[in-house]
Amino acid sequence: MSSKLLVVDDDETTRDLLREVFAKEGYDVSLAASGEEALKRIRGDRFPLVVSDIRMLELDGLAVLREAKRSNPSCAVILMTGFGSFEGAIEAVQKGAFDYVSKPFQIQEIKAVVSRALRQSEAEEQERKRSAKDRG
Repeated sequence: MSSKLLVVDDDETTRDLLREVFAKEGYDVSLAASGEEALKRIRGDRFPLVVSDIRMLELDGLAVLREAKRSNPSCAVILMTGFGSFEGAIEAVQKGAFDYVSKPFQIQEIKAVVSRALRQSEAEEQERKRSAKDRG
């Protein structure tokens, strides 16, 4: 079974590029064009990974991060921005993001970050299941 991931970006070109890149890697890719659409998708499905732009109108990537972690604590969230800063990266990670990628990004870089994030998410999910089984 391929890993599912949600790509959230209000820029259509970025969404399409990431869909193509990750589909070629064998991932089951869903897209959202806004934070609001991302929240609907997150509430309706379980994603082990969300890749989201941080700056969007109305609901930003930090809101997507909060909902993704609330819905699925083992979900890994990678935030992207065209307005990268060291302080922004620290804030995103402190709020629970797996990592922070500045645009424009290198395709190999984002593929590597996604691969690491999915490994961590899957390991956390397995640990959660073991803990629940041990308790139950």
